[in-house]
Amino acid sequence: MLYNILLLGLLTGTLSCFITEKCMSEGMILGWYRAIIEFLPDWLSMPLGGCVFCFGTWVNITAFALTYQFELRPGYFVSLFLCIGANYIGTVITLKFSDND
Repeated sequence: MLYNILLLGLLTGTLSCFITEKCMSEGMILGWYRAIIEFLPDWLSMPLGGCVFCFGTWVNITAFALTYQFELRPGYFVSLFLCIGANYIGTVITLKFSDND
C-alpha cells in the first residue's frame, strides 16, 4: 500500500510538470489555456496551472481520491499527505532534470 501511494505521488508530480511546462507552453496543445489563466488573479490562476506545485497538488488530490474512492479509514489523510509529499519530490526531481527550454 505504501509503495502504491508513493508511486502515485511521484507519477502525478511528473504528470503535472509535463502538463504545465510542456503542454501549456506557447504554440502547444494547451497554449490557449495558459493564455487564459494568465489574466486571472493569482489566488485563482495558481491552482489552475499558473504554479506547477499548486497545480500538481490538485492533480494529486484528485488522482488520490479517484484511486482510493474516499475510503475513510484511519490512515486515509496520513496516506494523502504522504502522497502529496511524494508529489512534491517528483515535481522537484522532474524540474531539476528537465531542459527548461
